[in-house]
Amino acid sequence: MTECKVFSLSSLTRLLEDSVVTSILSGFHSLYDDDVQTFLREKAIVQEKKQISKTYLIFDTSIRELVAYFSIAISSIDATGIECSNNFRKKLNVSNDEIIQSYLIGQVGRDSKSEPGIGK
Repeated sequence: MTECKVFSLSSLTRLLEDSVVTSILSGFHSLYDDDVQTFLREKAIVQEKKQISKTYLIFDTSIRELVAYFSIAISSIDATGIECSNNFRKKLNVSNDEIIQSYLIGQVGRDSKSEPGIGK
């Protein structure tokens, strides 16, 4: 079983120069989805700094390489017309303007050289 460690992209950008972080991210290759690769290489740092999303990098500790990542953002859902009890609406934190704040998994990617099932 692969030993992995998760780091937030923001912690890496605080510890390392942007050029070093960019170099690490540029080593990520996705065989199946160019958008996943493009996001990590070209958009993740910008969105992290603008606080649009938070990206987490998964490194295989045995080979010391980036093998996967995921990004999370805050989104909202229109709750207009959703019928439920007031107690449930309170638990969902529905605002007066009928909006529910929610987490959105924006991107998930696995490097082509990593083992399938990395996220188990």
